[in-house]
Amino acid sequence: MLKRMKVKFKRQDSVTHKRVPSSWRAPRGIDNKLRIERRGIGYVPKIGWRGERKTRGMRGDDKTAEVLIENMKQLEAMKGTKAKARIASGVGELKRVYLRRRAKELGIILVNG
Repeated sequence: MLKRMKVKFKRQDSVTHKRVPSSWRAPRGIDNKLRIERRGIGYVPKIGWRGERKTRGMRGDDKTAEVLIENMKQLEAMKGTKAKARIASGVGELKRVYLRRRAKELGIILVNG
């Protein structure tokens, strides 16, 4: 299977104007070249750019799943899996230390640990 080209969809004029952020917004003008999809102007997000169903939402080149962890019980439930863990943003510093230590003992890879 051929590897598909990855595209970063940029907002129109974000390259030429510093005040315009690069985050995507749909073009709406009546003569807008990006909306009309003229060649060489840029790419517009469409259903064809979507990833494969099996690997959608997975991380990195090895395409492993990611699980959000909020407590020790959820970490223990991951014991036999190949998935990587991410500690939730609302977890405090002390609990993070305990989660990191326990993940190391279990051999679980932390994405943000």
